[in-house]
Amino acid sequence: MKKLRVFLFASALVFTLVATAGAIPINFDVAGAPNSSVALSNISTYGWTGIEATLSDNLDSEVFSLDYGESHTFDFFDITVGGLLGRGTADIEATLAFEQPAGSEITGTGNGNWFTFCGIISGGSLTWTDMPQTLFLADNRYFDVDFEDIATGGLGNTTTISATVTAGAAPVPEPATILLMGTGLLGMMGYGRKRLNKKA
Repeated sequence: MKKLRVFLFASALVFTLVATAGAIPINFDVAGAPNSSVALSNISTYGWTGIEATLSDNLDSEVFSLDYGESHTFDFFDITVGGLLGRGTADIEATLAFEQPAGSEITGTGNGNWFTFCGIISGGSLTWTDMPQTLFLADNRYFDVDFEDIATGGLGNTTTISATVTAGAAPVPEPATILLMGTGLLGMMGYGRKRLNKKA
C-alpha cells in the first residue's frame, strides 16, 4: 500500500512537471525592416494603374506574450493601388521576423489582383498559398503564424493586411513514457531508502 502511494505521488509529480513545461508563455517582439519585408513581383497591369506594398509603421513596436492557445493579431503591411483606371495581377512574398524568440521568422507567398478608378474606388483579392505555418522552438514549444487573405472593394485605395500569431505548448509525453518515468522515480526513491536503512 505504501509503495502504491509513493508511485502515485511520483506519477503526479511527473504530470505536474510536464504540464508546467507546456504552460510557459512565449514572449514575442516583432522585428521591422529590414528583417521583416514585403515584395511584389510578376506585376501585370491593364490600363493606367500601379501597386505597392509597404510594412506597417507600427510593426517594430509589436511586443506581446501568449499562453497556450492564445492569439494576437496586428497590422503587418499595407497595399496601395493608384492610377487613373485599370486592373492588374501580382505575386507577393512577405517575411515576418521576430527579435524574440530570437532568430524566428516566417515567409509566405501568394498572389492577387486589383482594380482602381482614379484611386477613389478600388478593390481586389489576395490569397496566400502556404499559410498558416508553424515554427518550433528549441524547447519543443511552437507557434502558428497566419497572414490574412482578403477580398475587398469600395472607397479608397489602401488595404491593410494583418498577421495572427497563435501560441502552442510543448507536446505532452505519451502515457507509456510517463509510466516509465514514474517507475524510474519510484525505483530511485526505493534505492535511496534502502541505502538509508543500511546506514541506520
